[in-house]
Amino acid sequence: MSEYKRLAGESDQALIVRICNQKDIIGSWDDVCRVLNEITGYNYRPNTYRNMFQSYNKMFNGTLDRTNTSLLDEIKEQRRELEKEKIKLRDERNEYNRTIRQEARKESYVDLVKRIFSEYAPKGLEYVPANTYESDTDMVLLVSDLHCGTEVEHWLNFFNEDVLAERFKRCLNKVIQIQDRHRSENINVILSEVVSGLIHENLRCENNQNIIEQFLTVSKMICDFITELSKHFNKVNVYVTPGNHSRIVAKKEASLKGENLDNLLIPYIGAVLQNVENVYCCKNTIDESVAMFTVKHNTVFAVHGDKHTPQNVVQKLTMQYGVCPKLVYLGHRHTNSMETVYKTKVISAGCWSGVDNYAIDKGFNTSPETVLSVIDENGLVCNYDINLT
Repeated sequence: MSEYKRLAGESDQALIVRICNQKDIIGSWDDVCRVLNEITGYNYRPNTYRNMFQSYNKMFNGTLDRTNTSLLDEIKEQRRELEKEKIKLRDERNEYNRTIRQEARKESYVDLVKRIFSEYAPKGLEYVPANTYESDTDMVLLVSDLHCGTEVEHWLNFFNEDVLAERFKRCLNKVIQIQDRHRSENINVILSEVVSGLIHENLRCENNQNIIEQFLTVSKMICDFITELSKHFNKVNVYVTPGNHSRIVAKKEASLKGENLDNLLIPYIGAVLQNVENVYCCKNTIDESVAMFTVKHNTVFAVHGDKHTPQNVVQKLTMQYGVCPKLVYLGHRHTNSMETVYKTKVISAGCWSGVDNYAIDKGFNTSPETVLSVIDENGLVCNYDINLT
């Protein structure tokens, strides 16, 4: 038994555990007892060492179980957190890829449209220098809610694309008359909601053209109208604020931002009138649905009006973009009106098509009309109601 010795610095408890662990090699508990009594100088019985060793094992195994359980729980929690982070990363990657696909699709779609417009748009339009005035006033004309493609035959209203063409002529004559009165130099044309679209089921019944035919028909009328304006004004600036009728999906919740036929007007007009030097097609820079520009040093905002009201539009636009406008133009409400919100003039324009069956069923009635503003450096000089019938 002399080969079993205390290790350097080894305590009695550590010695007892180490020797007891070698019981199967040493022999019986009597043999273990003789070894330990010889090394420690104790006079313990075999049962004493056996009980001490069993107690140690119970305590060690219990501690080990608790440690293992705690460690296992910690590992599980870490795995859950890791899975969460993996899911977040995957979602972020998917969202990023979706955004990239949408942007790429929009860019390729717009490039395709521009190429088609450039190839197939009418050619041969030449710049005719205008006999313009030099004055301290410019004009703003809102051409909104045209609803080309709808056909109404009712005691309250008669409308189709031929009537719309006549209303463009009437509007042009009124604008030129008013220009002669004020000798205005430039004109800003705001286009919004040019097609009837498909947002109401009854519109499908009233429409005599599909949505592509509607766009092509009204785009030609608009180009002819702007061409005539270019012969009378030094500059014709064209802006677009997309309307709800012009979205390409009937359900608003399923429509992606920017998927709106009105957004094709700028590239189309730009292609058709590319040789008319005094027509400027202006792209919205702060948001595709908001036009912001200046007229005689006055800041002007224009939106369609389906997401704003005359009472809140000034506050919302000012808070959103940090710019307080001098004038704001709205469509959508189908009625000419003006009100003052703080120091800002909020001007709404009427509907070119007049009431349709949907409006008639709702008990509404309004005349086809629009509004033309005359503006100088101090702001609004006057508004003209232009009756289109």
